[in-house]
Amino acid sequence: MFDPLKKLIYYLWHGETKEEYDKRIAEARAAQDELDRKNWAEYQKEQRRRAAEERAARAKERAYQRFLETNEVTRCDAAELDDNAIREQRRRAMQFAKDMQDSRPD
Repeated sequence: MFDPLKKLIYYLWHGETKEEYDKRIAEARAAQDELDRKNWAEYQKEQRRRAAEERAARAKERAYQRFLETNEVTRCDAAELDDNAIREQRRRAMQFAKDMQDSRPD
């Protein structure tokens, strides 16, 4: 509240004592703090997971580039590897679309 008079009016209007009001506010703040900590932990966990996925994808790409540079790979072999990657992306996209369609409320 803004000032002591408004607090007094609030206490009288709602039939609460100052101690009851302070206790209720402290409990609400503690609950909100706990929720904030949980949400922050989940956010950090998700960020770490995404960073790990990105690092793995970059490592895979670097390994693929090293493979292309160090081995005698024909254009046909490289094209086949790219085709497999494209097929996998299409499969994942189709699966995602199917999952989204299944989860839609009818």
